Amino acid sequence: LRSISDRAEKLIGIDPILKGREKEWSRGKIVAVGDFLENIDLENDIDLVICKDTLEHVVDPKGFIQKILRKGHEDTLYFFQFPFLETLCDGMRFDQIFHQHLNYFSLKSILKMLDELGCELLDHTINHNLWGSILIVFKKGRNSVKYRRSAKKLSSKEILRKYGVFQQTMDLAQKRLEEFAGTVVYGYGAALMLPVLSYHLKNDFSGLKAILDDDQRKAGLYYINLPVKIIRRDQIADFRNAVVLITAIATFDNVRRILKNVFELNPKQIIVPMNVF
Repeated sequence: LRSISDRAEKLIGIDPILKGREKEWSRGKIVAVGDFLENIDLENDIDLVICKDTLEHVVDPKGFIQKILRKGHEDTLYFFQFPFLETLCDGMRFDQIFHQHLNYFSLKSILKMLDELGCELLDHTINHNLWGSILIVFKKGRNSVKYRRSAKKLSSKEILRKYGVFQQTMDLAQKRLEEFAGTVVYGYGAALMLPVLSYHLKNDFSGLKAILDDDQRKAGLYYINLPVKIIRRDQIADFRNAVVLITAIATFDNVRRILKNVFELNPKQIIVPMNVF
């Protein structure tokens, strides 16, 4: 909001994580609201709505958008970003399905929802480096025919086939790890979603010496459900006889940055659980 504050008379930021800290974050034109959108009385005549990585967590996404639409006008623009089912399936990244995500949208389902809400999709793009998320912009109106033609239907059969390929990838990565029993193996990247990777590999990572991370705040910590300690990378002086498993694989950008760091450590071998990044 600060980055666009010179373009607005008033900016309202809504996030339940701000509860109790509203005064700290409210300054100038910006008003912070520490609550869920569903509990808030919005102002009328909103010109612009930006909603990033939220719709996938919402129990009733259609009702969520309806509430915002009622407070906008005919020219209000709505920018939404959220995970995209097509890129998840195309990359066979089923590790990106989390317990906190209630919805995964395809372009076809987006168009159907917007049509039922009386809205028009103006444009969309994909951020392949950030979860393969889709960014859409829409307004009140009717959907464009060109987007209807490009929206493909994903069948259950196709999704399950690709999930099978993903499972084979996980099985192969686990077999590679088993071949290094008795060798010093480090994980690299104490990612928030590491327990999800653990689930798919069927491995609690108890065989790892430690998980390395560059964030000093994580040093000495553990995951609540994984028996492996997090340590700073600079605590290990020599990696020449060690194997490094990339454990922060959630986004392509993560893997690329981490691989650059790991190459500099010159370990004996590097294992990347996913073969597409």
